[in-house]
Formats: sequence, structure tokens, C-alpha cells
Amino acid sequence: MLSRRSVLKRHAALMAAALPLLSGDRRMSLLPTPRQFAVDANGAPLAGAKLFFFEAGTSSPKTVYADSALATAHTLPVVADGAGLWPAIYLGPGDYKIEQRNADGVTVWTQDSVTGTSSTQGRVAENIGAMKALSTGQAAAYTSIQVLGYAAPGDGGAGWFTWDAGSTKAEVPGLVVKPTGSVSAGRWLRVLTGGVLDVRAIGCKADGVTDDSVALAAFFAAVTGMGVITVPDDARLYLGSSVTVRAGWTLEGRGGGQGVTDNATQSYYDRGAQVKLGPGATLRHGGNGEVVDLLVIRSGLTQPVPNVATATALVSQFSGVGIECAGEDVTVRNCLILGHAVGIDSKGKARTKVLDCGVDCQAGVLISGGYDICRLERVHVWPFMTATTPGVHAGSDSSHAPLRRTGVGIEFSSDNVGGADWSTAIDCFSYGHAINYSQRNVSNVSFVRCQADYGAPNTGSLRGYSITGTTTYAALINCTAIAQTTCVYVETTGGTLQDNGVRILGGIWAASSTNIFIANGAAIVQGNQFYSGSVGVLFGSGAEPGSIIGNYFQNVGDPIVIDGLVIGKTEILGNSYDGVTEAEPNRLNTPLRVARVIDLVDASAPANQKFARWNNSNNELTLELVTDNYATATPVYRVIKSGSSATTHQFYIGVTNQLEIGATNIRPNAHILPYGTGIFNLGGPSNLWLQLFAYSPTINTSDEAQKQDIAPIDDALLDAWADVSWRVYRMKDAVAEKGDAARTHAGAIAQEVHAALQAKGVDGFRYGLLCRDEVFEEVFEDRETENGPRKVLVERRPLGLRWGLRYTECLVVEAAYQRRRCDRLEARLSAAGL
Repeated sequence: MLSRRSVLKRHAALMAAALPLLSGDRRMSLLPTPRQFAVDANGAPLAGAKLFFFEAGTSSPKTVYADSALATAHTLPVVADGAGLWPAIYLGPGDYKIEQRNADGVTVWTQDSVTGTSSTQGRVAENIGAMKALSTGQAAAYTSIQVLGYAAPGDGGAGWFTWDAGSTKAEVPGLVVKPTGSVSAGRWLRVLTGGVLDVRAIGCKADGVTDDSVALAAFFAAVTGMGVITVPDDARLYLGSSVTVRAGWTLEGRGGGQGVTDNATQSYYDRGAQVKLGPGATLRHGGNGEVVDLLVIRSGLTQPVPNVATATALVSQFSGVGIECAGEDVTVRNCLILGHAVGIDSKGKARTKVLDCGVDCQAGVLISGGYDICRLERVHVWPFMTATTPGVHAGSDSSHAPLRRTGVGIEFSSDNVGGADWSTAIDCFSYGHAINYSQRNVSNVSFVRCQADYGAPNTGSLRGYSITGTTTYAALINCTAIAQTTCVYVETTGGTLQDNGVRILGGIWAASSTNIFIANGAAIVQGNQFYSGSVGVLFGSGAEPGSIIGNYFQNVGDPIVIDGLVIGKTEILGNSYDGVTEAEPNRLNTPLRVARVIDLVDASAPANQKFARWNNSNNELTLELVTDNYATATPVYRVIKSGSSATTHQFYIGVTNQLEIGATNIRPNAHILPYGTGIFNLGGPSNLWLQLFAYSPTINTSDEAQKQDIAPIDDALLDAWADVSWRVYRMKDAVAEKGDAARTHAGAIAQEVHAALQAKGVDGFRYGLLCRDEVFEEVFEDRETENGPRKVLVERRPLGLRWGLRYTECLVVEAAYQRRRCDRLEARLSAAGL
């Protein structure tokens, strides 16, 4: 029979032998007897006993764990309960020294060099470096190993690796690990659950501060094939420089919803599943993959945004490009993209898709080229960063400014290779952009059920939808625009036929000015509703064949305005107007305003048949021409009446290619007067009158009330004038035309006058008597214009400088010089007693 002391020693030995738990894989177990007791020297349970764990052969504490995943560490020492029962204890990697003490700290037993594993199938390494440090011989003894972190336990890089002795794969950070040293074969391969990899498993800190671009770029440079790398809800990548996601891979957030925050109190930087881009950095994708469920935000933005002033400053901080496509077939899905100059740019890559994303950037989504079927669906371009700031939407221009963005909300263009043809934006919304939607130099692009909005006042609003350049086959189907200056603007040189122009179908429009303006190109406007604005549909002089059919107008100033040059190309059928009785069923049933026709008919003709209109009010009868913007009128003739008699007739002759007489009154007494004083010239340096025939000489203003700095002519000028010579000469063009018959003239030479004054230190150009102007040759060509054949100025060629003199002032100086000579002669004679 064993003594009590022998029982105690045997129990301690068994416990020490049993403590090395399977601490490295999912086959991990407890002690052979799942729960052990601490006993004293007599074998009785030892209440409050303590187990101390150290690195083998040292007094340095070493961690043990409360669970098989080694996620929860015990507090050292581990203390037995009142019955002497130990809790579940799991050893970590490496060797331990274990010491049991009683409640008073007296050592009961010590066991050194206790290994932390009892199976070659389950080692544990604290980090990737520790695993790399294993020799190939050690690695060959294990079929798997658990790494507790990439750089340190618990840093998010934990995972399982299996040893493949024959593998020669290239090393990939956190994914394929080659042991340290010159090893040709043998690799640790990470076991991926569902093919998904945490960004922290490849060396990213994901703390929002450390630059993760180097680690991420190194991973994508080394990895091959296809896969998914995730940014969890508690991870925040910071990219100090641009990174390209490798083709075939998806960068995916694992966060919650990315909806609107309370701008005044919350910061977007606190959101998880975040990619924060440093100055100049862009997140790029190499193609055939996705960017999903991420917050992609620019660094350096003011957060939170408590007031209007802060919001205004925040918008000025937007910079850089958020996401770019570096390959084809990229999908950006369910992302929130904030604070960039450009949110997403396809860079001309085909089949780009942007789905269910929110964007708040100066320019939202640019599909800038590409040959095939790009798709935008349910994209919300909206001021996420300022919309809930207190004080915005207050009605003033300054309070609405933080909600405006200067770029285009959604644009399809050919800025890069390809014309973005056969692309579509469906169910998108854009708010507050100068131009909310744009098609520029593209083909077969459709906006379907898209919406454009702007706040009040709508300062900075240009267009809801802009169709320009060489665009053909554009379509707006069931779209809406509210509070835009112009809802739809079309100026194309490509779509000039009715079958390849713009189709605007079933829309709802409420502009502050013109709803639909077809400045150039063909258009079909059918089945739309108009609820505000000065003009409903405007076809300008450049419009090509078009139709305005089956539309409804309410509270619109001029429902339909057609330039007279295109009235013969325009079909107008079946429109209806709130409160307007149809003039003829199913045909033109509104007071149509024709902006221009070829001939001016009499003043009594209906308004829609005239080149101009008469207005009669306040004892004035005014004939007005409609100007090019079709919104205002310019008077050309005015009769001012007194009773039934006309007292004044005034013609206003504007600048044309043929006549340049500005703002001149022609009155019944045949006086031609400028419309104002001291404003207009008669002729110019390049346009000289040949001769002026007059009954009496000109009268120059010499009113003292209009002059200042009045003083005698100074002696310096008169001294210099003594060297001015009077000459006789003939004009070269007269000699060329008349030969010897050309007459001789008398006068001075401007250049000689300048030289004489300059020689005496007098600046001749300080005085009005000397002139020097740049002159041009004006080149005209006969051209056909909208008003018939005209001579059109096509070029002004510089000819150099032309010198001149104001003889009235020259003669005044000459007279003053001669008077001074006479005064001096008389003084000398008087002094001589003569």
C-alpha cells in the first residue's frame, strides 16, 4: 500500500504529464481527466491553490488559455476553487515550466520542460514569422499549424496553415509562406474558409492610421488566380498611395449598412469596412472582379460637420479619384464613395457596372469611354456629407451652397478609348450637380427612370440632362428633373436625323426657365408632362427634324417655341394645355410662338406670324425683335406719342456684319445723334472715313466744367516744338490711283513730331496731339446665313501701327510757340529802346 506522500508524488507526476494539451488544432482536448484537483501533502483538496506557468527554464510568465481556440487567456496564476478544482486549462505553443503553490504561496511542486502539444498534427505559432522560422524538418513533422496573428496574437491575421512538402509556389504574404532559408520546396499554405481572406491576414494593420498600401500592393503583386479579400466591420484600411486590386479578385467589405449619418455629431471615419485614401491615392481594380460593400473616403476631410460654415469648407476639400477601372468587367456594388473630386471613373474600360452605390463627390460617376454595355443601376448621387448638417436647406443662397457640387453627377463620354456605346443608367438619382446627367460624344446611351433634383435657390444649376457633341441615338425614358434652370439641353452634331436623334419620352419636367431646349440636332418629344418654367419645349434655329406629340403643359409661360427657320421641319400633334381650349382637335392647340420667320408682316398679324412684335404701353409704341435666347426682346423702333400724335421717332440699329452704328437715334428733323455722350466713335484706326463734307467746321467741347488740371502750356513742350518741321507731301494711295495728278498736301509727320519732342525729353504721348494705334485688315466673305446672303467678317489681320496727329491741338501748340517768340522779340526790342 502506497503512503500518502507516495500518492501525492504520483498525482503530481500524472498532472504534470497530462497538462500538455492538444493546443494547436481543432482536435484539442483537456487533461486526461477533464478537470483536476489541487491536493496538499496529505492528498486532501487544496482550496485556493495556484498554478504558475513560465517559459521553460525561466521565470518569465507564459500564457495559458481558457478555450480550445486559444482566444481567451487565463489570468496568471490560475487559482483553484474552494474545493481545489482547477478550471479548464489549454496550453499555447512552445514549452512551459509549471509550478503549483498553496494559497499561502508555498511551492508544492515544480515541473519544467512541459511541451505545449502532445500531437504532431497541431502546433501553434504566435505569428507568421514564428511559423517561417520552423525548419523544413520541423515542418515535415506537422500536418497543420495554427497562427495566432500575422505579426502578433490577436491582430486579425490568425488562421490555419497546412504543410505541403512538395510545393514550390511563389510566396504570397499571409497566403503562401516559405520557411526561412534557402528552401526550394515546401510551403505553408493558408486554409481559406469559403475562399475568403481577411486583409489583416496579409499584413495590413487596418487601424485607419498605418499605411496599408505597401502590404496590400505586395499581396496583389504576388497572388494569382481568383479570390476574395475582406475588410471586416472593425477594419479600416488607410492607403497612402494608389493600389490596384489584381484582376480576378474581389475587395469586399463585411460591414453593416452605409446609410446617411448625422453629419453634425458623427464622423464617417468611425465607420468600419472602410478604405481611406491619402492625398493623390486611388483605389484601382485590374478587371474581372468587384469592389463591394465598402466605404471609400478621402482622408483629411473635416468631420463631424456641425454648421453651414464647416460644410462649405468641407466641400472645398474634395480631391482625387476614388475608384478607377484598370481593366474590363469591373463591378462596384453597394459602396459609399465620399469626398473625392471624382467618385468613380471607368477610364474607358468595357462593361463597367456600378450598382446600388451612394456617391458624394464633385463629380459622381464618369463612364469615360469603353465599347460595350456599361451599366449603372440605382446609383444615388447625393450630398451625403452635408445633407443633415444643421442650417442647410434654410432657403438662402449661402445655406444651400454646401449641397451643391460643381461637376457632373453621372456622365457617359468618349474621353478615353471607345464611345461608351450601348450603355444605360437605370433608376438613378442625382442631386445638386451643375449638370446632373450628361451624354457627350457617345452613341446609343439611355437614361431610364432617372431623376434629377436641385435646391432653391438654384444658383449654379445649368442642366438636368445634357446631350452634346457627336452623340447619336440618345434616349431619356420616363425621367424626371425638378428645379433645374434647364431640364434637358440638346446640342448635337451627330444626331441630325429623326431616327438617330434624341428621344425624350414620358418624362416629368419642372424647370425654372426652359424645360427642354433643342439647340441643335433632331429630337422626338412625346408623352411628357411640364409643370413650370418660362418655356416648355424650345426648338432653336439649329434643330433638325423633330416631333412634339402628346405632351401635357401646366403653368408654363410659353408651352412651345419654334424658331421660324425650322418650323417646316417640326411636327406638332395632340398636345394638351391646362385651361386652354383646343384650336383644332389633335393638332396644334396652343398659342405657339414662332421666334423668327423670313419676312416681317404687318403689325396687325397674329403674334405667331411675325418676325417682331409691337408693344403699346405708357404712350410708347415699340417694335421689338426676339433675341437669340428667345426669352427677351430688343427694341428696333420706338414711337413716343402724345395723345394721337407721335412726338419722337427713334430707331435703334444694332451691330451686324454689315453695319456698325451703335445705339443711334434718327429723328424727324434729320439730326443723327448718338445715344449718349462721349461713348461712340465715328470710324476707327482700321476703318477711316475718306472725306467729310460739311457746311461748317466741327465744334469741340471746351466747357470748363468738364476739364481739370488746367494750366499754361509749359516751356518744355514749346522748346521741343521749335524743332518740329512743317512739310509738304503726297499720299501713297493717291499717287497709286492718280499718278502725277495726285495733289500735294501740307502738314506735319507724326513720327518726326514724336522724335523732336523725345529729343528734348518730352513724352509726346502724354499729350493728345500725338496718336499711335494698332490697325488690322478686315477680311469679308460672301456666305449664306439664316437671314440670306451676307458678307461675313472672317478674319482681322494685324497690319502694325498707324501714327496720327490731332491738328487742332498741333496748331494750338504752334500758335503758343509763335506767341512766345513774339513776346520775347518785343521784350528784346523794348529793352534796346526800339
